[in-house]
Amino acid sequence: MSDKTYLVRIHHLLLLAALSFTACSKHDTTPATPPAPPLIYKYTAAIPPFFSTPLATNQLQLTFPTSYHIAQVFLKKDTTVLGQFPVTRQSGNDNANITYPFEPGQQYSFIVESAPADGIVIRYALRNYTHTYITSFTFQQLLSLTQSLGLNEFDISPSRKTLFITDDEHNWLITKRLSLTDGSIDSSSGVPYGVLRAISDSELLVSGSSYNGRFPGGDTAILARYNLYTKKTSFVAFVSANYSRISRIIDNHLLITQPLYPGNSQLISLVDTSTTTYPYSSVNFVLIGTNNFDHLYYRNQIVDPITGTFHNLIPATDSAGIEVTDNATGYTITSWYSPIFPDSVPPVGYYKSHLGVYAHGNSIYQSNNLTNCSFNIPRQTSITNNRLVFYESFGWDTTFHISGYYQLDLNTKTTTLLHCYSTPYGTEDFQLDPHTIISVHADGVYRVTLP
Repeated sequence: MSDKTYLVRIHHLLLLAALSFTACSKHDTTPATPPAPPLIYKYTAAIPPFFSTPLATNQLQLTFPTSYHIAQVFLKKDTTVLGQFPVTRQSGNDNANITYPFEPGQQYSFIVESAPADGIVIRYALRNYTHTYITSFTFQQLLSLTQSLGLNEFDISPSRKTLFITDDEHNWLITKRLSLTDGSIDSSSGVPYGVLRAISDSELLVSGSSYNGRFPGGDTAILARYNLYTKKTSFVAFVSANYSRISRIIDNHLLITQPLYPGNSQLISLVDTSTTTYPYSSVNFVLIGTNNFDHLYYRNQIVDPITGTFHNLIPATDSAGIEVTDNATGYTITSWYSPIFPDSVPPVGYYKSHLGVYAHGNSIYQSNNLTNCSFNIPRQTSITNNRLVFYESFGWDTTFHISGYYQLDLNTKTTTLLHCYSTPYGTEDFQLDPHTIISVHADGVYRVTLP
């Protein structure tokens, strides 16, 4: 073989090897990822449960359950999109904080959009929104709380000059006394732990597991007087440790539940410790009013503290509960709550409720039934010119509502929003006069000034 022939053959072999390598390289190359298919947007007539909270004249917060996976919200006026707002998770809910110069009296709508799931985005429409933001009250914190212990651990004295409340400061229970006249505060860590009721501005009724070294045990607890100045206690009664209902003190009397056996209820006089006993078969202890500060109540009946007899204030057939009775006007304010079951329509919320007013036993007003609405009627309420101020708080629903303080005008049977306000915690209000409310919140005690 000549050298020339040999070089030509080598050249051919190299060319074939190069072509073979190129072919293999093309065959092994991973194909390009195809573009993701476009998202599919599906509109639904269903409306997710939500609640709306006006925060300012140009601010609104929409809150949704996390189970709906809401990702963003569009604000619209007619067909024009005015803004796009992301959703962030706060306090276990999904919130859209919307800032826009809303025009008074104008209607807006929202397109609520879920996060993509399997390439599908669900869109909901919330229509007919009119922005309303009203503030006319002022709030002044009188006492800060680390951790509130609930309704049974605070009380207002019969003079309405002093409020007692137990605070949990780093697992150390401290009873604080707040003067409602000058704002002064003093504290004591020596108050026996238990239900706290105010006998006077300097004396409390408390419960505990022992007295003078005696531990009765079982379902028995001790109810005793405690003097803040002398630090001395005196025995009052045995009460149920697990099931007891202890009313507020009205005219030096209170209703209590005895230990489980026999489980009777008693009316006790703090003047001479005399008692009236109601057998378990005649009085269901769970229906003793424990959060009424104007009268002693059992079911929808008022209990005469002197004679121990029961009197109907509203018809016995009415299933509403009495909130407060105003002696000056004869008005009895009631609230009614009823659970919503899973097969109800709409399939959201947990209860229906309404507000009612009676005058000397006759119904004169009843609001519409509302979904997930709770009413907070100020204790010792001041009804001037047939007008009642109360707090109305809305939870999950499929329509727009505004939580806040409202005024019910019994002359016209209409309600008017006075002050926008929303809190996730329960509050308890005491109206001292037409312009002053003492409001107990989870984080403190506030003086609310009305115009």
